[in-house]
Amino acid sequence: MFIVAMTLAVLASVGMYALVASSVEIKTSGYGKQAAQTHYLAEYGMLAAAQDLNGTNAQLYLGLMTTASTNDLSCTSLVGAGVSNTNLTKACRRMGSKELAAVWGGTSAVTANVGKWPSGVTTAGSFGPYPQSGDFYIELTDPAQASAPPGYDVKLGLCFAQFTVSSYGITQPVEDTLLDAPLPATGRFGAWGLEQSRGRLTAGPVRCAQ
Repeated sequence: MFIVAMTLAVLASVGMYALVASSVEIKTSGYGKQAAQTHYLAEYGMLAAAQDLNGTNAQLYLGLMTTASTNDLSCTSLVGAGVSNTNLTKACRRMGSKELAAVWGGTSAVTANVGKWPSGVTTAGSFGPYPQSGDFYIELTDPAQASAPPGYDVKLGLCFAQFTVSSYGITQPVEDTLLDAPLPATGRFGAWGLEQSRGRLTAGPVRCAQ
């Protein structure tokens, strides 16, 4: 009886270990998937900035960024910039996915990719079966005059502007109150993800700085 009891105890321990290991592996896979989704949202924001920065928009954003009354002082990229800094140092323009999508005539990442359970039926969206939402925003900072591209006639009196573009990709669980049907607490299935991408983009032509 003692040997049988010990054998059952060992088998039960092995079974519990297998369950815990399987649970950890599933969680790890889920976090890896969310990290990949966050990465591509940040990359999507960078591509959106490159698409949006044409000559007309570059001139508009440059004026908004360098004007004290219209620059975005709450930009994440400007943390630590003091009030005494120059307008050029504090220059920033923040744009969210909704603003960029309005130009394209589409919907934002938040409204287009939320996983739901409408009418009690499980529908796996682009973020998987658990309700997750994704979004991104970009910030333009550090405007500077750039060299004209090869083949551009410099006698036209126009210049090109170079911006530092910071793209922030975000994934997060969706609150149950936002869904069509009552669901378990989403905190057990999802986590917050944040990734930043940064690059330099040249746009123009714009008016040359005096």
